[in-house]
Amino acid sequence: MARSGSSQIAQLIAVASRITLVAATLLAVSPAGADYHLGIRTGYLSVDSPKRSNPKNLALGLSVDIDNSVTDLRLVGEFSRSISDGETRSGNDLTFASDGIYLVTRTPHALFTIFRSGLIWNRIELDRDRESNEGVAIGIGIGVITGKASMLIEYTDLAGDARFLTFGLEF
Repeated sequence: MARSGSSQIAQLIAVASRITLVAATLLAVSPAGADYHLGIRTGYLSVDSPKRSNPKNLALGLSVDIDNSVTDLRLVGEFSRSISDGETRSGNDLTFASDGIYLVTRTPHALFTIFRSGLIWNRIELDRDRESNEGVAIGIGIGVITGKASMLIEYTDLAGDARFLTFGLEF
């Protein structure tokens, strides 16, 4: 069963409104001369649903430094989509998408720890059925600064709907 055109338009409008909200928030809180960072993460995603295999996701994020006086405090907008489908026990496709805005703190060392917390909007698609949820996401990780980039490994609970263990780069 194909999705209706109005359903696809509604989904595009919802995603566009979240992107606009995240971009406006990042611009509103960024101090003059703030540093912006682009990040990309991918890794193992475990979705709470009856499944045979989990989807693989790719997350893109844009962050802005808010305060660097004691710790590296950033506001991050992040969008994650399945780059390969998982499979349910009955053989149907399983995909996962999330849009979130996080407050992230990193310790000010070359080898650093990361803590993140924020609001997230999740969407799980099992074949043609779609379930949406919103809630709080919490994560922890470690990373290392390598010149102008950072490499990091993070574990994030996505509002209880999924867990995302990722490897990422940030510039």
